[in-house]
Amino acid sequence: MITTTWVLGAGRANVVLDGYFASATAALTNVAAAANIPSSAVLGQDLLGTPVAFSPFTQTGVVGTAGTALTIFTVPLTALNRAFIRSDTLNLEIALTAAPLLQLPAAVYTGTLTLQAQAL
Repeated sequence: MITTTWVLGAGRANVVLDGYFASATAALTNVAAAANIPSSAVLGQDLLGTPVAFSPFTQTGVVGTAGTALTIFTVPLTALNRAFIRSDTLNLEIALTAAPLLQLPAAVYTGTLTLQAQAL
């Protein structure tokens, strides 16, 4: 569950939540096996947000590394939601359906998904 809270004055048009990885080629890594899962193979879905279907972390977001992001939601601001609390569920999936990802060893892979909201 992701909870995003904001209190904003006039002058901002949207609140945008982006998720991103530090590397497009190594979003998830197994050091012992010297194996990486790219951000393009990590998919995100938020039924209340922007990616209602599973989508890869391949966008260039407002923040983060180019080609590793996914916009989770964009909320247009109005007088009614300048102070707001929003809860989202981000579902994640790893798609290892194409070569060379099919040859990755079964192992524990780790990585950091950074979430950052911005008022724009």
